[in-house]
Amino acid sequence: ENSTLVMQGGLMEGCEGGSRGGALFARDGVVAIADATFRFNMVYGRGGGGLYLDRSAAHTVVETVFEGNFASGGDGGGIYVDRGDGVVLDGLTLSNNVSAYAQGGGGIFVKEGPAYLASSLMVGNSGASGGGLYVENSAASQVVDVSFVGNYAMDRGGAVFVDAGAFDLDGGAFESNIASSNGGAIHWTSNGVGTVGGSHFCFNAAGGSGGAVYADGGTFSMSYSSFLFNDSADAGGAVSVAGSFVPPATLTQLSFAGNHSAIGLGDAVHSSRNTTFLERSWMGYHDGTAVVSSAPANVVGADNAYWGNAINTAGGFSDANAVFGSAEILEPFSCESSLVPLVGSALDLGPGAWIGRYEPIDQDGDGDGFTASIDCNDEDAGVFPGQTELCNGVDDNCVAGIDEGLADSDADGVCDGLDACVGDDRVGDADSDGVCADLDCDD
Repeated sequence: ENSTLVMQGGLMEGCEGGSRGGALFARDGVVAIADATFRFNMVYGRGGGGLYLDRSAAHTVVETVFEGNFASGGDGGGIYVDRGDGVVLDGLTLSNNVSAYAQGGGGIFVKEGPAYLASSLMVGNSGASGGGLYVENSAASQVVDVSFVGNYAMDRGGAVFVDAGAFDLDGGAFESNIASSNGGAIHWTSNGVGTVGGSHFCFNAAGGSGGAVYADGGTFSMSYSSFLFNDSADAGGAVSVAGSFVPPATLTQLSFAGNHSAIGLGDAVHSSRNTTFLERSWMGYHDGTAVVSSAPANVVGADNAYWGNAINTAGGFSDANAVFGSAEILEPFSCESSLVPLVGSALDLGPGAWIGRYEPIDQDGDGDGFTASIDCNDEDAGVFPGQTELCNGVDDNCVAGIDEGLADSDADGVCDGLDACVGDDRVGDADSDGVCADLDCDD
């Protein structure tokens, strides 16, 4: 307490704590931990099965492993951050940590004060809510480039649960997380401000609503993210917007494919209260209704695209300038690089503008080194700009038409190499059958 602790390397294994921190409890002062391992530790009281950090602006934990730690009666199976002011957690691996009761945070529990979590992996952790991470009343917590895989919540937020405050998530990867209730990957319940961007959500599942994301209240926005094969037992196979938002929740530049709501209320998106803006997003390959608004004004859309859904929209959803029947994406798609449109497709809205998460790419379909936007035949590797024009009835060089600039002695538009009767054209074709007189046995 009120001291400086530097831990470089080392292993803390099989320790037990009564109230806070199964292996290590630090209050005030400065803690700097790097390249260490906390394994199979247990705390019986408030939490922090491996580590408990209390009230400091200077704690840092980097490149450290938390494995199999257990908070039997509290929160934060791996780490508990209590009223810190800028705690940095970077390059961590948290696996199979458990918060058995209370609020949750199987991997990490953050209470008040901002925390910064980056470049980390959270896999197989479990808790009451927030199987991987639980954030409560945080002033401005950030999560950047963190992967959440196979985490489980007995209640809400299979990977992440946010309760009040401000929360910013960027570059997240959410795969195969499960919540018994709402929010298979993320459950947002807050009067604060939440943003999610540049993330992908695949194969997450909720026993309630929001197979990937459940948003309930405050100010919330998501952008440039993709949702594939998420599943909910209730509304919103991928995303469920259920709370009162001021201003309205915004969902922008998102891509959805193959998500599922078991009760048919929005395989991709469901909104049940107030207004949700859905803009420039792509919805495809859903076997039910892609977007459902519980009332005519609950979802307001613009410039969205739909392809291969059993039903595109329902519930009075208003969508301006919608594009229907536009797949125009690279297949097969995957969680890591999915639903990418092509330059020049209906999803390409011009320089710097497009529908869906990913910026359109210019594809070289025939592998001749020239992309489709400049190759006049991207299915023929022998045709490309700069190719030698041959007398073959093909525009070989993509310049000015077929066989241009080649010898055509009778000026009939057919180059000499293909002209069956050079020097004799239809003027001598008495029966007008298209065969020159000198070759026609009955002219």
